[in-house]
Formats: sequence, structure tokens, C-alpha cells
Amino acid sequence: MDFRVRANAIAPRLIWVTEQQALGGNLAFHAIVPLVDLKVELNGQSQSKQGLGAIIFGPALGFHHSEKLHSIVALDFIAPSGEYDRGDLANIGRNYWVVEPVVAVSSVDPQGLNVDAKTMYDFNQRNNATDYRSGQELHVD
Repeated sequence: MDFRVRANAIAPRLIWVTEQQALGGNLAFHAIVPLVDLKVELNGQSQSKQGLGAIIFGPALGFHHSEKLHSIVALDFIAPSGEYDRGDLANIGRNYWVVEPVVAVSSVDPQGLNVDAKTMYDFNQRNNATDYRSGQELHVD
């Protein structure tokens, strides 16, 4: 099987941190709006797509536990934006909603050592074009 994928994306993130406090953290909102260039080759067939990918957005609470220790809890939503066709090789959208709780922790030492961890859990919804629901996902950066 000959299979190749080339994917390029520009994914600007817009973040607004408010002055509003909730549960001891700063209320924030963000959105990631990816612009995607995708090419898929499979067994002699090839397809390319360019355009808007799956938009991610949601609220968050940011906490500053000390000068060095920071954390965030968020609830992201991944929208079914981006072109999708069940018969295509290349799809830049998922064609289903995802609800994604997020927890991240950062330790930032002025001496230069930074340690970060971000954990996300995806609750994937049904793809109406295929009547299929992907499994849930746990991923850590």
C-alpha cells in the first residue's frame, strides 16, 4: 500500500483574558481558526483540499498559584467546520462536534527551566454523513 499525507496549516489562536474572577481564576475565552492545505495520496489516487479546518473554541479559567506555578481548566468545543465528503480521500473537517475538557499546568522558573503538561479528553459526537461515532480520546502534550 502506497500512502502519503502532506498537511500544512496556519492556526491563529485568539485569546481574551477578562478581569472577571470565577472560582479564584481569571475567566478567559479562546478560538483557534485553522487554515489548512492537505494532500492525500493512496494507491495511485490523489486529492488535495485547502480551506478552513475544524474551529476550536471555548471558555477557560486561569490560575496563578505562585510566581512559578500556573494552571488552567477549560472546556473546548471542536466545531464540524471544514470541508468534508464521506467519499473523499482528503477531508479538512471532521463533520462532527467534539466536547473536550482540558487541564494544563505550567511551572515557569526565572532561572530558565519550564515544565508544562496539558491533558485533554475528547467526547466525539456522531458523524451524520457516515452515521459513525468515533471513540473517545485521551491525549497529553
